[in-house]
Amino acid sequence: MKKLSSLIIFLAFAGLLSAQQDPQFTQFMYNKLAYNPGYAGSNEAACISALYRKQWIGLDGAPETALLSFNMPLQNNRVGVGGNIWYNTIGITETVNAEAAYAYRANLGEGTLGLGVMASVRLMRANYNQVDPLQAGDNSIPSGIQSKYVPNFGVGAYYNTNRFYIGLSAPRLLENNIDFSEENITLTREVRHLYLMSGLDFNRKCF
Repeated sequence: MKKLSSLIIFLAFAGLLSAQQDPQFTQFMYNKLAYNPGYAGSNEAACISALYRKQWIGLDGAPETALLSFNMPLQNNRVGVGGNIWYNTIGITETVNAEAAYAYRANLGEGTLGLGVMASVRLMRANYNQVDPLQAGDNSIPSGIQSKYVPNFGVGAYYNTNRFYIGLSAPRLLENNIDFSEENITLTREVRHLYLMSGLDFNRKCF
């Protein structure tokens, strides 16, 4: 009876569930620019980061992500610029993303507030030759290797002091159609992701 009750509760909330669209990065503290363009130039020095993540080693189609990020301050730390290039693959899909960020930074209280904008373009590719559908002739499932470019833009605010930071951002505001279907239908769109970040550093003197 207890298992049946748990199953009923799970099914009742199943319609509220949604899948993750953005890749997962392990070392978030070294990858803030990918989430918030207002972070650009906040280190008061040029900064380069490289990350690599591979999940579920040994399984076919397991998620794999690599990222290269750069940002630096300009004009006496009043302006920050930066960019990201990352690659993500899972299953039959691959995504290559390039982003450029700009932030204007102003002193506020004991810290600095950065207001940033970001422009991005994604190359999305899927190899449907690897798919073995249960039902043949479904027009919503393309054939062969399909790809498309998807542009977008985002905004963010990032405030930091010597020991504290907080940020709010939306890296992609456009809800683009990301289907590969040749039919005039829309099955999948990009979803606006909102990110709230905050932290307190007990050891270092800067973020």
